[in-house]
Amino acid sequence: LYPPFREAPAGRRRQMLGDVATATLAAGSTAFVAGARCSSVALVGRGRIRVAKTDEYGRQITLYHVGPGETCLLTLNCALTGDAYQADAVVEEDVVAALIPLDRFRAWFDDDPGFRIFVVTAITRRVTELMQLVEEVAFRDLRTRVARFLQHAALRNDDHWIAITHDALAAEVGANRESVSRILKECERIGLLDLGRGRLRVVDPERLVEWRDVSAGAVADASPRC
Repeated sequence: LYPPFREAPAGRRRQMLGDVATATLAAGSTAFVAGARCSSVALVGRGRIRVAKTDEYGRQITLYHVGPGETCLLTLNCALTGDAYQADAVVEEDVVAALIPLDRFRAWFDDDPGFRIFVVTAITRRVTELMQLVEEVAFRDLRTRVARFLQHAALRNDDHWIAITHDALAAEVGANRESVSRILKECERIGLLDLGRGRLRVVDPERLVEWRDVSAGAVADASPRC
């Protein structure tokens, strides 16, 4: 999954394999917590990790997810600067990952141009994602954020079911649970969603997009103008 390994000569591959260990993390476990320092960099081969920021009142917002072929921006920052983690990471789906000890990671970064390009590219992509998150939270209304998230999540499954609680969805879109629950109930009332315990189904993703666009237009029309 990772170009620096896939494209390396056979001898270099053997050396890299000798430097890393394999780790497994069960769903629901903690990958790291804010304030901790990293001892290795994980390259995810299977599974999914959610990285989130929690405020002093316990409210959360998801910063990004880490899946197969990806690594974590905060971990890269810790590895390169020595800073502590600034957020928490929870395993959403059982993870298998390759762990690179910090000394080997820094040696690879210094000595291997392909690996250095991979790290810089990974950081750039994550920063772009975070800029998009800022745009979503700052400039889009909550209905639009909920609809966009549900649309993308539903299209990952043929039956359009999404395993997610109201609390988890609120964290994904950076809002409180009560506001998100009201929006979900409204969508259920007009036939856009089927709500279950700990999961929901998008009845028709295209209709959800239409509702999202109409809702966004209504909010914009209602906004005060200078």
